[in-house]
Amino acid sequence: TLEHELPCNGRISSLNSFVIGTGEAARTVLTITTDRYKTASLIYENGEVVTLSSGDLRDQVGAEVEKGHLAIVDETYNLCVMCVYAGYLKVIPIDAKTGAMDMSSEGSSFNATLDEPDGVLDIQFLHGLPQPAIAVLYVDNRQRHFLKTYTIVVNKQELQPGPWNT
Repeated sequence: TLEHELPCNGRISSLNSFVIGTGEAARTVLTITTDRYKTASLIYENGEVVTLSSGDLRDQVGAEVEKGHLAIVDETYNLCVMCVYAGYLKVIPIDAKTGAMDMSSEGSSFNATLDEPDGVLDIQFLHGLPQPAIAVLYVDNRQRHFLKTYTIVVNKQELQPGPWNT
């Protein structure tokens, strides 16, 4: 039985797993975020939990989301997308070989503005497309629910209308 307890400074607000490598070299990576805007990528290796990367998600971009942090990971495009501020998504590249998130100041992570200023209920990656794309489920101020898709254009660091939008 594998059992490990890890101390965490803050409450975990999201938890995701993804696989890097193939065959014998395949490893599962856990990505966590806390309510204090910290994030980390962890693996279990040789009987120890190893931190691959960690960082601070705090930005001067908007108000805190009311419904809690959302985070998703896409193994195909090696991206982590988080919603921690209302009206914004943080897009963080993941190193395909190590599983570490690139949160450095010179890195290619970026904040992308959503058309929906608040009320994001969920985000999910759309699979099988030529570029990374996400679906955003949101509610407006009249409590009506909507679904909108975006394509993530990493080299331009922006969101564009997605494949399901007309």
